[in-house]
Amino acid sequence: MHRKTILFILLIFPSLLIQAQNRKLQFSDPEINKKNEIILSVNNPSTSGVSYKTLVRGNADSLHVEALTLYPERSFYFPLRRELMIYNQFGCFSYDEEIGNWKENNFISSFSDGNPLSPLSLKPLEMSPDGRYGVFIQEDEEGASLILYDREMDVSLSITSKLRHEYIEKLVKWSPDSKYFIYRRGRDLYYFSIDQYQAGRIPAESFRSIGFQDIQSVHWNPGNYLFILKDRLLFRVHSTEFFTRSFYSDPFRKGVVWGRIPIAYDPAFDSHSLDRDGKRLFLLKNGSDGMIFSLNNDPSQNRDFQQAPVLYSSVNTRIETVLWLHDGTLLLFLRNRRDNTGQVLTYKDGKDQGFRELASGDIFGLSSDSGGMQFALLRSGSVEIYNTASLTVLKTLIHHRSLAFYWRSDSYISAGRDTIRRINTDSGVSENIGLSQISQAGFSLTGELYGQCEDLWYKYNEALSWLPQKSRVELGPSNLSNTEYRIYLEEKRGGWFGSSLKIRNIEGYKTSDFLPLYSGAQTRNVSLQHKRDAGSNPWYFDHGAPTDKNEIALVLNAVDTAEAVPEVLRILEQYKIPATIFINGDFIHANPGETSLIAESGHRVGSLFYTYFDMSDPEYQLDKTFLKKGLARNEDDYFIATGKEMDMLWHTPFYTINAAILDISASMEYVFIGTDIPVYDRLNLRNPVDSSRFDVVDQALQLLNRVKPGSIIPLTLGKNQSQDEYLFLVLPMIIEELLRQGYEFVDLQEMMKSSR
Repeated sequence: MHRKTILFILLIFPSLLIQAQNRKLQFSDPEINKKNEIILSVNNPSTSGVSYKTLVRGNADSLHVEALTLYPERSFYFPLRRELMIYNQFGCFSYDEEIGNWKENNFISSFSDGNPLSPLSLKPLEMSPDGRYGVFIQEDEEGASLILYDREMDVSLSITSKLRHEYIEKLVKWSPDSKYFIYRRGRDLYYFSIDQYQAGRIPAESFRSIGFQDIQSVHWNPGNYLFILKDRLLFRVHSTEFFTRSFYSDPFRKGVVWGRIPIAYDPAFDSHSLDRDGKRLFLLKNGSDGMIFSLNNDPSQNRDFQQAPVLYSSVNTRIETVLWLHDGTLLLFLRNRRDNTGQVLTYKDGKDQGFRELASGDIFGLSSDSGGMQFALLRSGSVEIYNTASLTVLKTLIHHRSLAFYWRSDSYISAGRDTIRRINTDSGVSENIGLSQISQAGFSLTGELYGQCEDLWYKYNEALSWLPQKSRVELGPSNLSNTEYRIYLEEKRGGWFGSSLKIRNIEGYKTSDFLPLYSGAQTRNVSLQHKRDAGSNPWYFDHGAPTDKNEIALVLNAVDTAEAVPEVLRILEQYKIPATIFINGDFIHANPGETSLIAESGHRVGSLFYTYFDMSDPEYQLDKTFLKKGLARNEDDYFIATGKEMDMLWHTPFYTINAAILDISASMEYVFIGTDIPVYDRLNLRNPVDSSRFDVVDQALQLLNRVKPGSIIPLTLGKNQSQDEYLFLVLPMIIEELLRQGYEFVDLQEMMKSSR
């Protein structure tokens, strides 16, 4: 072994990890004018991976608040309506070209309605391609409902209710003509027909089942054809078949087999995309290995599979966008996790011998026009428009960090990190139609509101409209009080708010919160008889002592395979959740790339012995020499693979524990990490859960009900051949629900330090 670390040092030195409290909402630069108007900047740590700042204005008398800048956390463009829609944590907004300003859509709850802000994931909203209908989640006392909103009729309809919290994931996929959508309830899929809705004859949900599971297996193509990939078979069904087939049989077992692929598709870990004609399929296996298959559905033709070259991407690379263009050209956008650079690869059937690099560097996204004749590369300072046929640059448009790009007949719409622009197609001249963020803002001496963005000054003109100014604006002094009110920031502990802006009524001796605080479920009170001692054995730790902070810790066990390890690390980074990851030697040897990725992630890494077996089996004669050699071998293998040392933490496979194991832990100065929550997330001989009734959401809900302050939550990573659902794949649901309940994820060693 390469070092010895005594327990005192292990417990005293703080973690270098980014702590969960960095996901708090941060307030800054409050100011009040003589009209009792208050402005404040809100920094929201979005789960999309980019924090953004929103300028908020409110009134000290009424406490009404509104967002004045529109960060495009999500955006939609509806060509027939010539309408741009922006959706973020503050609400849903549309740009009205006729009057040249923005309006807030009131069909979905928003910040201006009094809903508190949240740094959690943006609730699902799926708009129909024609822009008339929106499908979204509405929470209620019994859980949540899926709501259809008709913008033209201004009516809402509950599609299905009592949804469990799996709604964090994608729920809806619209058909290209906006006449149907497929939605998910649990894993089961159902169709919804707009024609049936308009005729007032919607069948019961049980009659609208399409007899299939896993919405990630579903893909709509032009012509309203629905494709479903199951195992090695690709099925095709037309939307008109829903009316008859769903009443009598599973349409996909008796429908058309459109094609076959030679590799089994696993919807838990794989993804796929079809070209516009449904003739070729791009399969992304385990999130890293990409391959293209020609789909031969003519039984008279040769059944030999025609496979293009395989794309092998590193564990540090994530394929974020897959685009099929009009001539069958495939575009892939890859992002490097280490340096956040991008790469665009192309493949043309019959012309290329493999995937070729088109561009790399400061690329942040891809977009194409509706016909696939042109596409755009979104760079840090510009947008490059390409011709699909020649793969050459047609023009370069200047716009800083575009996040979404749309084609129109006479112009482009580019929604960026700082500004939202309309760009003339011919001249390239652009105009700002909205501000995404403002670097500074303030009131003039006359009480008017001004803001600065990209070195230009703007005057606020109501309805989210900002008028550009020809010269620099001199702001008045930043006031925290006037004759009626005094405002100040108060630091807060716990919850999602790093601080709170207080409004003090000078004459009325009353203090109020400027922004509504989240008032959801709180952590359950722990009675005295359940307040647990963390234990006196310094070499064993299975729970923390309850504190006012309601701390909990997350443990991940990497046992064998490495499926979705990069995705899990990405989720932890999005939510700024520290974790301790236990690795054994089998994992290290089989997955050197993922092992290095874990080592570089900044999370603590502990030992899970050098191999994974049941130590409680009487066939094994465990002695101190055997256990010491196993721990030392695993530590050395990890150092050889990564150049880094493991933390002096470990636990046995299946958490087997006895006095001899604890004695060995003490002699080697390892702390044995147990858990107070048994989690049966792997179907095996050690798991009492009936595999026929294994439901990952049920498992997550049972886990959430067992969590208490001080709990250590263990999840097992990797693939298990005996199951097709995995608890770690609903990690966002678990994290968000625990944050809603007021828990705070902390580094395991920080919990140990505060509990001793």
